[in-house]
Amino acid sequence: MTVTYGEVLVEKLVISLTGKVNPIPMGVLMVKPRKISLGNVKIDATATFKLTMKNTGNADMAITKIVSKKFKSVYFDAIQSKNITIAPGESRTVEVSIKTEKVRRYLDYIMINSNARNVTEKGYKVVVVASVSEG
Repeated sequence: MTVTYGEVLVEKLVISLTGKVNPIPMGVLMVKPRKISLGNVKIDATATFKLTMKNTGNADMAITKIVSKKFKSVYFDAIQSKNITIAPGESRTVEVSIKTEKVRRYLDYIMINSNARNVTEKGYKVVVVASVSEG
């Protein structure tokens, strides 16, 4: 950028601006709790829980995918059905089922992909834990 003052070329110029910036309207995703404990689950059992997503922003928000990071299970994908659209102040609930296969401490991350302001390209993380024991 070239700046001149009168006929003099200014090589270094510091410009300071003050004021209020109004961000563009966007959805903001909130899931409570961010850590879901399923307690004790028997081996080879299916544990189902509800994942409630709320839009605390000021514009519609689209949920495009809900997946397991560790086990690669797909719980929702907009490619197979249309986006879950959540209006400002509204919530939507999705049931998620996990299948336990080993006796161990179960730990997974449910990743939610969305166009919400606070969701990164990797997704919004919800932690799921359980203790898996013999039947």
